[in-house]
Amino acid sequence: MPFVCAILSAALFALSIPFSKILLTSISPLLLASVLYLGGGAGLLILSLIGKKGKEASIEKKDIPYILGFIICGSVLAPVLLLKGLSLFNASLSSLLMNLEIFFTALIAIYLFKENSSKRLWIALCIMFASAGIISFDFELSGLRLNAGALFIILGASFWGVDNNLTAKVSIKNPIFLSAVKCLAGGAVNLCLALFLNQEILINIKPILGAMLLGFLSYGLSLSLLVFAMRKLGALRAQFLFGLNPFIASAVSVILLKEPLNLKFALAFSSALTAVVLMLSEKHSHRHFHEKITHSHRHIHDEHHKHVHDKNNIEYEHAHEHTHAELTHEHKHFPDSHHKHKH
Repeated sequence: MPFVCAILSAALFALSIPFSKILLTSISPLLLASVLYLGGGAGLLILSLIGKKGKEASIEKKDIPYILGFIICGSVLAPVLLLKGLSLFNASLSSLLMNLEIFFTALIAIYLFKENSSKRLWIALCIMFASAGIISFDFELSGLRLNAGALFIILGASFWGVDNNLTAKVSIKNPIFLSAVKCLAGGAVNLCLALFLNQEILINIKPILGAMLLGFLSYGLSLSLLVFAMRKLGALRAQFLFGLNPFIASAVSVILLKEPLNLKFALAFSSALTAVVLMLSEKHSHRHFHEKITHSHRHIHDEHHKHVHDKNNIEYEHAHEHTHAELTHEHKHFPDSHHKHKH
């Protein structure tokens, strides 16, 4: 299930690149970023109101710094930088360049949050970095020139890398609520900035409605599915699957926008795809030790949740504070909230 959620999240987010490119002809990057996120947040808020209650863990005070961090990085700065870059750059190449989100997510997860790495992973990251170099530089008679649009997209990808790691820290909490807060807060901040900068707000209602629908699908619903995947797979592994979105987006861009296929695109696409395949084929299994821990999140009773309730053992998904006893065992696993051990 978490793998399906991550792949569906990737497909929905992929739609945002080509369709945002179209919307940028009538809406500025800052205003479009605000409308996309407000649309995503509004849709998720409706889903949270009509959905089932009582199955998710509540937000705690210790979660607030992570929430503020991923709002600023992931829903205020990153989308504006991406859309600014997209307004200056080819959509299909922009899509492939967004693979750097995985690159930055991996570096932060490994060096700051101590997620495990492997030789296969490092080879994949090097190939991904080389692919980004092919995309970002224009080869001219006078030498190499960094494309301005590519630079904005790289900066956006770096902020989403920070965002992914911060989001993973609270991913065991309600994904729809977290995503709604992220979208609404980011959209509101960017709308205020657009108003402050005197950007035109009263424009044709059709692109605004289109942007809100796109925002619900590509930012709101996609983000909610990704947060759910992160709680099961960890930030890095969920991002590997989400990393399929650039290939979907580039294919849709070529078909929808009739963008040309050239040698640069072919080299970037093949190298980036090789990197993602290497990442997805990685397997991780060893004997590991679980320390005693008490926390609250949605769960079922499996090999990591064998506690007994006051009355009858509950077999369906539920949320409450529970304690994990010390445990040593071996199985295939990902760096999720229950597997943050050292290697």
